[in-house]
Amino acid sequence: MSGSTPWPGRDVRVSAALVGCLLSLHAVLTPAAEPSAADPMPEWLTLEQAFAMAAESHPELERARAAVELAEAQRSGVGADTGWQAFAELAPATADPSTDSGSAWLDDSRARIVLSKSLYDFGRSRAREAAADAGVDSRRWRLAGVRDQHRLEVMERFFAVLLADMRYAVDNEEMAFRYVRFDKARERQEIGIVSDIDVLELEERYRTALDRRTRSANQQMLSRMALAVALNRPSQLPRDLVRPELPDNDRAVPDFEVVAEQVVEGSSVIRALRSEVTQAIEHVAAARAGRRPTLSAEFAAGEFARELGSRDNLSALLNLRIPIYQGGSVAADVARAEAVLRDQEAVLALRTAQLRQYTLELVRHLDAQRIARESARVRLRFRDRYLDRARAAYELEMETTLGDSFTKLTEAQWVAEQIEFDIALTWAKLKALAGGPIPEPVAQETLQ
Repeated sequence: MSGSTPWPGRDVRVSAALVGCLLSLHAVLTPAAEPSAADPMPEWLTLEQAFAMAAESHPELERARAAVELAEAQRSGVGADTGWQAFAELAPATADPSTDSGSAWLDDSRARIVLSKSLYDFGRSRAREAAADAGVDSRRWRLAGVRDQHRLEVMERFFAVLLADMRYAVDNEEMAFRYVRFDKARERQEIGIVSDIDVLELEERYRTALDRRTRSANQQMLSRMALAVALNRPSQLPRDLVRPELPDNDRAVPDFEVVAEQVVEGSSVIRALRSEVTQAIEHVAAARAGRRPTLSAEFAAGEFARELGSRDNLSALLNLRIPIYQGGSVAADVARAEAVLRDQEAVLALRTAQLRQYTLELVRHLDAQRIARESARVRLRFRDRYLDRARAAYELEMETTLGDSFTKLTEAQWVAEQIEFDIALTWAKLKALAGGPIPEPVAQETLQ
């Protein structure tokens, strides 16, 4: 066996050093392109700061805001259709009067200013405006849902970075322990105490642990990139994160029926779909109003190059237009609007049932994680006591597995944190489903 295998080091703080070097290299090679690059990433990033950054700007949020603005513009357009309209009418013209065969061509030009307004259309404009209002409400609820989902994504990726760092610590400790055993075996091999195959077996275990640690180091970088993208700062990878306090994790598991009722009543998704159903209902009403008359008014002032007795410089007109035959266009519009309404109602019913099912899954998952949490705490206490016993045996120079005990303790801590973060994320999902803002990492008494 060669004696050139590098000593990996046992201090888990090598994780921070490794990530720091990788982030420094990334900062040199990657240009800072995002608009918020002038505001640097905090050296120690908290979850509250991550939430604040997420609220600033993100492509998904911008798309949802643009959808709201588009719906508002469409609503303004509907109102403009029934308001006053003014236009100038210029008609240069020449005419050859048929009554006077000997006359030359005459200037018959005219200019008019016309004001017109739809006075009453028997419910058509009212239905269109109501549909436009419902469309705006729907887009605003969609924006609220996108905002909640984005905060959930930030929370999930924030936790993923913390877990990636802990996983690296576990794998780094395991690799160090395997290396120590392998290195001692090589020394004993030189004096003929350990066989070649035993040394090879220990080296294989060390190499497997080294591969695992390498993958963990890669995951540290990848999880940071995912968080940076969620914060819309892909060229500013966070270096160190502050583990948040999670006092809400101690709350009792809520009753499913209570939470389900809150979800059905308060979910931004359900509210958006209800607005879309309302919009579809109003579109049906507007389509049916196509069979009804329309009353409009027109006022005009004009100048004419040729004076005739039938021409008026000032005029006012009331026009009642009564549909008699539309060639089936109104019936087609009504059928299309009714089909859209049935589809929206089906989507609302389906999504409501799905959200109830998802709520039940979250509540039951929360209940299961509470049990897993207690098991993890017992396992953690056991590993801590076992490490104390292994350390005492080591100090007495007895045969011991101190390194292995420390590795198992670190892994038990990682498992316990996985459960804690999962519980916190599940509570946040329940809060978002119920239509409330996702809580900051502070205590909350109720879902609402």
